[in-house]
Amino acid sequence: MRERFAAHRGNVLISMDDFKTCTIENIEKKDKTNLRFRDHGHEENIKKSYELFRDAAGCAVEYVWETGGLFLATKKALETRTQITLNGFDRKRFI
Repeated sequence: MRERFAAHRGNVLISMDDFKTCTIENIEKKDKTNLRFRDHGHEENIKKSYELFRDAAGCAVEYVWETGGLFLATKKALETRTQITLNGFDRKRFI
């Protein structure tokens, strides 16, 4: 099984293949990084992303959380071949 993640915002395109290589393209500049470990810690990566950017301007916590949840639920639904129902962000979970 091969895995690929791609994200695009403005002039920047980020792609990751098999959690081993990461490419960042910004107009004419292209950086490619070979990651030391091929980590499948999807949930942990999303949690760390949330922690890093939770206070970033223009990036709502709800959006980051729900995007991560959608990614994980889609992966789980595909692997288990089942339907999954998602609920919206609930701030009470963190109090």
